[in-house]
Amino acid sequence: TAITYAAIFIGAGEDAEVVRQRCLSTMAIHALAVVAYCCLFGLLGLITNRTLVVGIVYIALVEGLLANMPFGIRLATVIYYTRLIAYRTMDFVVEIRQGRTENLAAEAWQFDLRTDPNLLLHPEQATCLQVLLIASLACTVVAAWQCAHREFHVKTPEKD
Repeated sequence: TAITYAAIFIGAGEDAEVVRQRCLSTMAIHALAVVAYCCLFGLLGLITNRTLVVGIVYIALVEGLLANMPFGIRLATVIYYTRLIAYRTMDFVVEIRQGRTENLAAEAWQFDLRTDPNLLLHPEQATCLQVLLIASLACTVVAAWQCAHREFHVKTPEKD
């Protein structure tokens, strides 16, 4: 993330302190998402034999498709909560042309600012953080319980 920010903003004439703060925020949000995904996929790897297939289906269907639709199902996705944290933490309003501005994140992430300009219908930042941390902890506890109560078969090399 830091290298990407450096590639984008070196020589762009942006305020270095603003870029640094935005980069640190982005890195923290990425780390939170990575922890949540690792816990989730670690658990999926323990409860199914087809981990790769289940993971691809989960990412494509749930995180890719359903998280972008304004339905209640997106409340069960990691990306929804990380997007809300990012939206509430950083500014995504850019000037397009002739003084007109546009909120890139709200449009791309299906946040309806016309009917809910302050996103009051969505969880607050602290709630999003709690959901991600508690879900990660729950997946970790269930995975640890699975490891403690299952017998894993490991193929070892045969001796002559």
